[in-house]
Amino acid sequence: MPFVYERLVPLIAGVRVVSIPAAEQAVARVYRHHRMIIEGAGGVGLAAAEVLAAEGRYRHIAAILSGGNIDNQALSSILERVPYE
Repeated sequence: MPFVYERLVPLIAGVRVVSIPAAEQAVARVYRHHRMIIEGAGGVGLAAAEVLAAEGRYRHIAAILSGGNIDNQALSSILERVPYE
């Protein structure tokens, strides 16, 4: 793993902190617009990518929208609470 870390460090622009509501909003948006289920970690990555995009400093931004490891009740709860965009 140290080899991987050494290769990634030059590619990392920094760290962004996002709120739980921002992550939930991303989960809901991906489901509603793409019919794709992503877990909370995927929502965090997308929310952070959106923060980077809003800063306007980067031309290429990538986020991993990780799998559907989210409980059906948790997803339903998010979809009920987060307004449709």
